[in-house]
Amino acid sequence: MRAEQQNRSTNPELSNTRGERKSLLQANAGINEGSVLFNLSSIVPYSSISVDIMHLFYNIGKDIFRRWINSSDEMYSIAKATLNQIYFELKQFGKCIPIQLGCRTRLFSRSADYKFTKVKDFILSYSLLVLDGHLSEQILSGCRHFVEIVEICWRTALGHTNLGKLRVLFVQFYQNYEQYYLKGD
Repeated sequence: MRAEQQNRSTNPELSNTRGERKSLLQANAGINEGSVLFNLSSIVPYSSISVDIMHLFYNIGKDIFRRWINSSDEMYSIAKATLNQIYFELKQFGKCIPIQLGCRTRLFSRSADYKFTKVKDFILSYSLLVLDGHLSEQILSGCRHFVEIVEICWRTALGHTNLGKLRVLFVQFYQNYEQYYLKGD
């Protein structure tokens, strides 16, 4: 993990650099662009969970959606007929839920177009409901860890207990993801 000072010096450098030098800096630092959020003294780059976790889960959530939809003959893939059934269920479910109770249902086949809040809303509100019975218990176990991680990270304040639980959940989710999704990669 990069040190705070390294991140604080890399962000302005990224803003002032162009071309091949910028690409090299982005590759080495793992940062695409600086953020005005890092100008706030209360935010420690890549230690402030709520800032970092948003992009992490946005990307992981979209990757998982893609794997469910586009994979064939894998234990975590969802057959086209099943996807159609899930889409129908989501559509019907969305008609029954008053908008005041939360986000509208979204089709995860369009997850490439989702903004972060849509990914988060789907993960927290619908993912386990619509996937239950369509994925194996092993895959759903990892999904439960992922949902719990997203829920904890979305809280406005995290205590030491939350951080300890997050650490355990991260490891459990990573082990599940590695075991079932990455075995052939």
